Amino acid sequence: MTVPLPEPVNRRFSLEELSGLTGLPARTIRFYIQEGVVDRPEGIRRGAWYHEGHLEQLLAIRRWQSAGLTLDRIRELVRGVCDQMEIPAPPRRVGSIEVLSHLVLGEGIELVIDPARAGLAPAQLREFAHECALLVDRVRSSKESS
Repeated sequence: MTVPLPEPVNRRFSLEELSGLTGLPARTIRFYIQEGVVDRPEGIRRGAWYHEGHLEQLLAIRRWQSAGLTLDRIRELVRGVCDQMEIPAPPRRVGSIEVLSHLVLGEGIELVIDPARAGLAPAQLREFAHECALLVDRVRSSKESS
């Protein structure tokens, strides 16, 4: 029985292979290189080749684009302005649409939260709202007793 050998870690890809692996046209890959969001290939002209780092960069760009990030925002990620493991929220702009949680804490007291930007899971948001409501009750009852 023959056991297949593992592929070498530093595998080389042609532009066509990289295009096939990422689902991106070669023209788009060249554009990303020109824009500085993907590293230049090794070698020159017809002898140029790409490695797994290029593949990872292109797959990350696809994830970020599908999450709605602009090419400018992706450029910031590539340059290390923020953590590449998490997809950051795009910057707020005039005319952007946001989904916010509107918490009613008591009569006349409301709190608006953007859970995605606040980094709160639904359970954490409920706990936060509960604690805020308790605080409102505590403040109101201390006012009445004074």
